[in-house]
Amino acid sequence: MLKLMGRTSSSNVQKVQWCCVELGLSYEHEDVGHGKRNRDPDYLALNPNGLVPTLIDDGFVLWESNTIIYFLASKYGFGTLYPGDSKIQALVSQWMDWTNTVAIPTRRGLHRSINVVSPEKPNRKVIEDARQTFAKTMQILNEQLSKSQYLTGDAFTVGDMPPGVVTHQWYGFDVDHGNMPHLKRWYKLLAKRPGFKTHVMGENV
Repeated sequence: MLKLMGRTSSSNVQKVQWCCVELGLSYEHEDVGHGKRNRDPDYLALNPNGLVPTLIDDGFVLWESNTIIYFLASKYGFGTLYPGDSKIQALVSQWMDWTNTVAIPTRRGLHRSINVVSPEKPNRKVIEDARQTFAKTMQILNEQLSKSQYLTGDAFTVGDMPPGVVTHQWYGFDVDHGNMPHLKRWYKLLAKRPGFKTHVMGENV
């Protein structure tokens, strides 16, 4: 039996929940995070970072959301959600890593410019500079998606999941999203998937 620990408002937890739906996996959920249990000694013994999510699979403990969905997909969805071809596997890892190293930092920059840096008196130039930086990041996805249905080819894989969550956040900002038809097409495909719709978009299926 799987156990997932983390608050459902966390996009990193949502990502794992989405993956579980894709794989048809049931799990026990424990609400942890934002000061609730995540600094308790027994939780820190599982995840010394005090962050979420943490997964327990038959006694095996794992943290870091991308690593968790990579593990689940390779164990329970080999050949489907996790492709069997080594080159496609490499592309999966590439886009998952890119999300952490490129997309999330630029997303965070726009979030901070709107919600953290003088939210009551927004600095339009700072916001626009951050928007342009994030837009350039999303344009990379748009360009890749002009070549194939999904990021790693014509089949949906776990490699679409972390970038998909960031894309949902991109469209959640009240800013100019530019002309990215391939990104929008892909996002609409993701929005049809029950796990994405329920856990990322927060809508009932």
